Amino acid sequence: MSALDAQPAHSPVTGLESNLPTLDKLGATVPPDLDAHEVASECFCAFSQRVSSNDVAGVVRLFAEEGWWRDLLALTWDFRTFHGAAKITRFLENQLPAMKPTAFKLKNASLLRPYPDLVWLMGLFDFETEVGIGSGIFRLVPTSSGIWKGYTMFTNLEDLKGFPEKVGPFAESASNGGLWETEREHARSFAESDPAVLIIGGGQGGLTVAARLKCLGVSTLVIEQQDRIGDNWRDRYEALCLNDPVSMATHVDQTDGKWAVTVRRKDGAQRVFHVDHVVLAIGWHGGVPYIPAFPGRDEFRGQVLHSTQHRSARDHVGKKVVIVGAASSAHDIAADYAEHGVDVTLVQRNATFVMSTTSGIPLVVGLYRDGGVSTDVADRLSNSMPVLLQNEANDRIMAAIADADKDLLHGLRKVGFKCAMGTEGSSIVHLIYLRGGGYYLDVGACQKIIDGEIKLKNDSQIAYFTKTGLKFGNGSEIVADVVILATGFESSESAIKKLVGSNIASKMSPIWNLTPEGELRGVWRWLGVPNLWVVMGSLARCRFHSKHLALQIKAVQEGVYGKRYEA
Repeated sequence: MSALDAQPAHSPVTGLESNLPTLDKLGATVPPDLDAHEVASECFCAFSQRVSSNDVAGVVRLFAEEGWWRDLLALTWDFRTFHGAAKITRFLENQLPAMKPTAFKLKNASLLRPYPDLVWLMGLFDFETEVGIGSGIFRLVPTSSGIWKGYTMFTNLEDLKGFPEKVGPFAESASNGGLWETEREHARSFAESDPAVLIIGGGQGGLTVAARLKCLGVSTLVIEQQDRIGDNWRDRYEALCLNDPVSMATHVDQTDGKWAVTVRRKDGAQRVFHVDHVVLAIGWHGGVPYIPAFPGRDEFRGQVLHSTQHRSARDHVGKKVVIVGAASSAHDIAADYAEHGVDVTLVQRNATFVMSTTSGIPLVVGLYRDGGVSTDVADRLSNSMPVLLQNEANDRIMAAIADADKDLLHGLRKVGFKCAMGTEGSSIVHLIYLRGGGYYLDVGACQKIIDGEIKLKNDSQIAYFTKTGLKFGNGSEIVADVVILATGFESSESAIKKLVGSNIASKMSPIWNLTPEGELRGVWRWLGVPNLWVVMGSLARCRFHSKHLALQIKAVQEGVYGKRYEA
């Protein structure tokens, strides 16, 4: 079940062309008296027997010609997606003999009808390989012959055999005589030895990985540049909507199979850690602001700030403010200015995807709701559909959101705001995967734009600064006392290169965006350099993939990490 699975049956059919297995395309119908569990059990029994006996051709015959198989570590030691019979065949011919999956057990199955023209039978199961314990999710679709065939298969590594995660409280049961703080400080100093893993960055990515590694018994040290965990958010502007002080500078190098990480403490003292693994958890873009090189900035008599330097609208009461940008930060800051009565203008350079939190969020994350499945199960269900197929499904979801937000979008367009909704590649999921930005989840700023409390300028691009404001390509000008650059951040690659050097960086995979198979590049998985890892993404992505990364590191440490499937 993905976001698409969570849609109610009465959701509108948009008529958009896609590769989704609709009943019309399949030439199929669903009998009203279908016994979903019986059909799923029969199909799953045939599947498990053929997989266990290494009958690749037999397995592939159970799939539709345009079927999909997504594997996260369980059978490939990588994040891979295979589309179509030929690629699935090649994958199974290589990996079934190597991984030897067996012990298949169907947990449950149900018939889902996310739309009137779209039906599938979904089942959840468990299985094992020689070194791991896995889970799986399949979707079957009906055919014109009445036979149900596999359309998506998802296999996921859950645990390593012999190395279970520790669960329950970690605190010592016996009294330590009130010495917990002293013992904690000693432990984190690693005075007698180096940790096995050093994580650079104490945000949501670094902390989730550290917690997972602790559960697996892998010694880990997190270093963070800010004074307190959370200061990278706490020290941002007051209107921000959320969508251990150790290191002041860090340098990473590799010698003799170990990573040498030079850490300088706040007091100036330095130490070189020699560790097996380095995890770079420095955020989406490494925290380096992107500053457009608009000509004439030195001539401007007012104040220029990047959004990371802005604190509160109270700082500029009585002044004219121009905000360059029209995504999340720009909207948050603009709304704060409007609420404080500040004259504020939003300069929109590109169309923005806008979605209300009240109408849009329930349609995008319908699985994560009160009374639904557990978060743990929801994470697996929402990741079980191949990303490229999710993009097909998102066309329908985005159309439903646009319909729910039609009054809001109409109001924005009426005042000239350029909305990306409805244009190619404008799905919020698509924007997250490709850009990590370009959208705004409305919590009130949109109505202020519609009502004129936030002025709008988007009829021409910025040409240069003047002494008193900004000049545009069409000859128009805006007078400003303050210009806020809500222009985002540099690429993550540039920040990583500064840490590891150009030689190591040249061997690394590109970071973020999608591979041709539809998997994220370079994050939470093999990066191209042994034992160097990059993590980033939303809290939900960190929650789910942190276990994948921890399992890879643990498998390397215990000598059970297999050969990655590279074909």
